[in-house]
Amino acid sequence: MKRAPVAVTVVISVVALAGCGGSRFASSPGLAGAQYRHGRLAPQVPHLTTALDPISYAERVAGDNRYFAGVVDDPHHGTVHLNLVHAPQSLITRLRAAYPDTFVVDNNAPRTWGFVLGLQRATHSSYWKAHGVDIVESWPNQYGSLHVGVTSNVAVAQALFDVKYGPGVVHVSRAEPATPVTDPRRLG
Repeated sequence: MKRAPVAVTVVISVVALAGCGGSRFASSPGLAGAQYRHGRLAPQVPHLTTALDPISYAERVAGDNRYFAGVVDDPHHGTVHLNLVHAPQSLITRLRAAYPDTFVVDNNAPRTWGFVLGLQRATHSSYWKAHGVDIVESWPNQYGSLHVGVTSNVAVAQALFDVKYGPGVVHVSRAEPATPVTDPRRLG
């Protein structure tokens, strides 16, 4: 029996993983066909062939902690919907000049990406467990808020988050804990 060389196996594995999209992908509300990964999209604007794609450029120029709240790529229309937090007009002009007819800008997001990431880090504390909230997933969305999945007591968890951070900052939903997957090759 011939064995595939290790390099070929590794390349095939990497290609397979890349094709799966190692992150959570979901349709963005209101944008048919648009997808996002943890609030941000992998660049999908095929007609742009510059050193920095428009999404990376927007993240770099707007900055996670200054004005950047999130981004949604809309490949069907060849646009990038950029959510900013009260950015100056000069920054928006700079973005649009670098990528004409690419950005659709919403400049009234409530919180920056960096702030929401800070909230996400704060949800991994024993404080929530002590209050009966079992958090099994969380991710920032591109609109400046945090999504948190809990195993039970969704209404109680939502009320606790609203008291601690204010209404509309954290959105709570029911979620199932992750199930460990056993490698069948290790069973035998």
